[in-house]
Formats: sequence, structure tokens, C-alpha cells
Amino acid sequence: MVRDLLLLTPLARLGDAGVLLLRLGAGAVLIHRALQHLLDSERTQAFEALLAQYQVFAPQLTAPLCVLAQLLCGVALVLGLLTRWAGLATALIFAAALWVGPAPAEAFGWWPHVSLVLIGILFATAGAGRYALDALLPRGAAR
Repeated sequence: MVRDLLLLTPLARLGDAGVLLLRLGAGAVLIHRALQHLLDSERTQAFEALLAQYQVFAPQLTAPLCVLAQLLCGVALVLGLLTRWAGLATALIFAAALWVGPAPAEAFGWWPHVSLVLIGILFATAGAGRYALDALLPRGAAR
């Protein structure tokens, strides 16, 4: 009894709801970021210029593909569809952003990208939880 109170064990039954909230929040962030680029050509051009500055291969191709990948990952996370793949892709996209991009002026400037890498790893390893379209897929597929 005391152990359960100390460890908040009763909250464990809400784990799938917590995963759902994290999926919705992370997915919304990815969709928002992608839409900012899709709706603002200056932002996209700045992203291409940044990639060119850091000698990323074919920045005119890489920038829109990266934005599209963020959008697709965001939608997949919101829906809980192919969540492990979306998590893996999200982790890779933002690990690459950390690797390639400029160092932020302040220590917490890394945090949004690091958070998305860690969230991506979580979904790649743990999956979508019960409240997701992945739960409707046949056993063994994307779980």
C-alpha cells in the first residue's frame, strides 16, 4: 500500500492515455513545423540556404524532403499509424538536424531537437499504445 502510494502505481493504468497525449503533442509540433515551411517560401529558402551552408547534399531536394518527412511523421503520430516507423524517422531527422545545424547560442537551444530525438526513440521502441490505429493492424505489423 505505502509502496503503491510512493511509486504512484495506480497511475500505471493511465499509461496508454499518457502515450496518446505525447503522440498528439509531438505530432502536432511536427505538423506545425512542416506547415510553417510549406506556407512560407522565405522560410523554405532560408532552410535550403542553411543546408547549403553546411554542405548537405542537394539542399534544393533535401529541404523539401525533410519538410515532407516531418509532415508525414506528424500525421502518423497523431493517427498512431506506423508509429514505430514514424518514431524512427523523427529520431533520425532531428539527430541529423543536431549534427548538421549550427550550435545554438544557449544551452537550452538544443532542447527542442533533443526532445524530438528522444520522443522518436520512445515511439520507435515502445510503439503507439492502445489508443492508436496501429492497434487495428494484424498482429506483428508495426507493433
